[in-house]
Amino acid sequence: MPQKRLTTNGNVFKRTDGRWQSVIWYFDEQGIKRRKVFSSKTKTEAQQKITTYIARFNAEVRNSDESNKTVRESLTRWLQVFKFPSVERTTYDRLECTAQHQVFPLIGDKIVGDITAADLKSVLNHWMEEGYAFTTVKKVHILLNEYFRYLTEEGFIQKNPMQSVPIMKKANFLAAQDRECVPEQEAVTVFTPTEITKFKRKAFSAFANGKRKYQQAAAYILMLNTGLRTGELLGLLNSDIDLERRVLHLERGVKEVWRRDGLQAEPGRDVKVGKLKSATSKRTVPLNDTAIAMIQDLRKEAYFGEDTPLVPDEHGDFTRPVNFRKRYYRILAAAGIEKNSETHMAALDAFRRFSDKNAIHHLFCVAAGLDSAVLGEDQILGQVRNAYFLAMESGYTKTTFHCLFQSAITAAKRMKTDTILSKSSISTAGLALKTAMECQQDLPVKNVMIIGASGKIGSIVLKDALDFQGLNIFITARHELSHPLHGQDMRYTVIPYEKRYEYMPDMDIVISATASPHYTVMKEHFLAQNPPVKKRVFFDLAVPADIEPEMSQVPETVCYSMEDMQELARQNNAAKLEALPKAKAILSKYEEQFVKNMAFGEALPAIAALSERAQEALGQESAYSLVHKFVCQAKKNCDADEFVQFTKILNKIVEVEV
Repeated sequence: MPQKRLTTNGNVFKRTDGRWQSVIWYFDEQGIKRRKVFSSKTKTEAQQKITTYIARFNAEVRNSDESNKTVRESLTRWLQVFKFPSVERTTYDRLECTAQHQVFPLIGDKIVGDITAADLKSVLNHWMEEGYAFTTVKKVHILLNEYFRYLTEEGFIQKNPMQSVPIMKKANFLAAQDRECVPEQEAVTVFTPTEITKFKRKAFSAFANGKRKYQQAAAYILMLNTGLRTGELLGLLNSDIDLERRVLHLERGVKEVWRRDGLQAEPGRDVKVGKLKSATSKRTVPLNDTAIAMIQDLRKEAYFGEDTPLVPDEHGDFTRPVNFRKRYYRILAAAGIEKNSETHMAALDAFRRFSDKNAIHHLFCVAAGLDSAVLGEDQILGQVRNAYFLAMESGYTKTTFHCLFQSAITAAKRMKTDTILSKSSISTAGLALKTAMECQQDLPVKNVMIIGASGKIGSIVLKDALDFQGLNIFITARHELSHPLHGQDMRYTVIPYEKRYEYMPDMDIVISATASPHYTVMKEHFLAQNPPVKKRVFFDLAVPADIEPEMSQVPETVCYSMEDMQELARQNNAAKLEALPKAKAILSKYEEQFVKNMAFGEALPAIAALSERAQEALGQESAYSLVHKFVCQAKKNCDADEFVQFTKILNKIVEVEV
């Protein structure tokens, strides 16, 4: 961003009419060269006008320079100008809260230009030592990093001090607080069947006079049966619900935001009704019998009309989320269910549910890789299979579940066998390596470096790289290598992370896929090795980015970012789009067969009962086989929906007859 500055100290000269004129040239904030002219009777007066103007000009520049402002003044202005118009109100409230409570008390009065990396690290260390949660400190880091990056990009400061302040790994952070790092998968809290029973019993309990102890208790059970988030449920109108078709339509959500007069926050919070969290959040949700019963219960308790909320407050307006949560936690306490940090509120709204054929279709598409960024990605099928085996080992599978997953896995295998989706299907990491190799196709590729080989993506890249013959593979990681191949395969060389730059000049391909919050490959450090000019390919598979964008300025160097990766995936998918109809047809065939098999299994008692009555009436032992043949013929000739309807009719007939 251009800054206002003087180009001269001014010129004084005498005009032909005898008066004196002074001229000062300068660049304005847009970088346009301009001048200021003064006319005076004497030379002394002209020089004095120049001196006065230059002093005033320099004072204005100092006052407008962000580097000379306090952090409180500059950061507040940045939030108001750049963040308030471009982010959700709830996001802005959180950013402002972080600034006011975690940043300003420690460095708010410091001058921006005087801030050092040590100052910023001290802020993070302070809140860590105070016992604040890792997520809270991470929010402080993200805010400061974005703010100082803005100052650097706009030229207000020469170097971003946050580049020297990486966020600590969560495990190290918690260790510094003498706390155990619990794996994320173990931190998810859900209701157990026993807890659900206890919660329901307490939620619908009543006083001696028959009046319920807790208002709108049915709303929480509705969340359990639909997967609705708190804001989605509270934004639901009665007119969004179609009980006849057994669905509800999500169109809006409810949030709480700080009350404001313009940009200025005021005491209190307001309910904001607006768009949902994402485009996919706007959806149609099927309703089971319990969900319908809960909706009817809520309407019986309070109903203000079709265009009013399903869960209203006492005035028929939208309920405040904070009041909804407080009531929920009171029920938890009364039921004797322990409340942890995020306990169970997430358990209510963390699930997304598919029902009936939608659930079947979703699983089949996921297993086949049709929902993946790279169509037909092989890694997905393995993940589905592992999830299925884990469910079996945990004792959560039943006959229908077994049949469903076995059918989905079989269908995915058949699709991969009969279409090109599998033949040209590779993982995201594999696509990156394939692209990098193609970039070097006119030159022999010998040396490949993989940074972050201990991670999930890095491990996949390594496995794919080992399939290429004649490669010298060098791997490194910021932390100890722990993937399954380490120590079992001698086809690669492990190098110290801190020596990665020493090896880079000899590399043909460098792929980085770490979880680092800062760059793992920087132009300055790379050029310090005096690398020979030759064609190299750098591929960045990390979010946030591992490779500094300036690396693309190195001669003969080609750099791919994650944005480029998306385009490559699109191109890779485009080559397989012709096979997509055939793939979907294969999946549809297996989906139909599964639905028919389930319906046939449920109808077997009815078939047996009908056969017995036919045998008694006709006195023919072949009656059973005839009825069975008739049903099998119907199964063969009908589509899934028709056969399901047929079996329902059959069950109903037998139920009436018997």
